[in-house]
Amino acid sequence: MIEVKHFEEVTQFKMDRDIEGQVIYWVAGYLVDGLLVDTGCSYTAKELAKLLKGEPPKLAVNTHYHEDHIGANHILKQKFGIKIFASPESIPLINRIPKLPPPIRNTCGVIPSQPMLNLCLKQ
Repeated sequence: MIEVKHFEEVTQFKMDRDIEGQVIYWVAGYLVDGLLVDTGCSYTAKELAKLLKGEPPKLAVNTHYHEDHIGANHILKQKFGIKIFASPESIPLINRIPKLPPPIRNTCGVIPSQPMLNLCLKQ
């Protein structure tokens, strides 16, 4: 489930993972002037892509590597062809295929079985 809130020029996508109606983990991404900051968990990736369909981001940035910040990278790159930026330290971690322990898989979802994207880093 995704809740959308607007704060002047900033749109917040508050995403949750719930089991039987009980929220177990909230994450958020922010869209401002065509830039999406963090993409959330893979559980809400398809829903986020649908919400962004009318006005897709021009690019995205992952603030750091954690499953709750990179989970929709693969879908957004596939659907919209956007470039996704990250710090040099995060790029190798984001591009690898993570093996998540069950507690993280249950809250954040499963990352696709292929490298998600070719990240760019603007020098």
